Amino acid sequence: MVQGFADAAPTEKAMTSYDRDHTLLYICLLDREAKGQDWRTTVGAFFGIDPEREPERAKSVYESHLGRANVLTSVPQFALMQRMAPYL
Repeated sequence: MVQGFADAAPTEKAMTSYDRDHTLLYICLLDREAKGQDWRTTVGAFFGIDPEREPERAKSVYESHLGRANVLTSVPQFALMQRMAPYL
């Protein structure tokens, strides 16, 4: 599931167009983290970054997007989409 992404997720308080475009990615990141998946496997699968070859970038991209996903859980629009995810 590699789609275009920025190395750093947005930091605005409100949901951005980038966030809307990456909602499924955020939901998957939250789900994998909740299941205890290794971040290295996740970053390889969802961002196409090899954590062995680019360890700093891989960790930074992962942490930025997972952090953004966690922030968005308090935004009603995102929270609704997250609850609907199993049905999509």
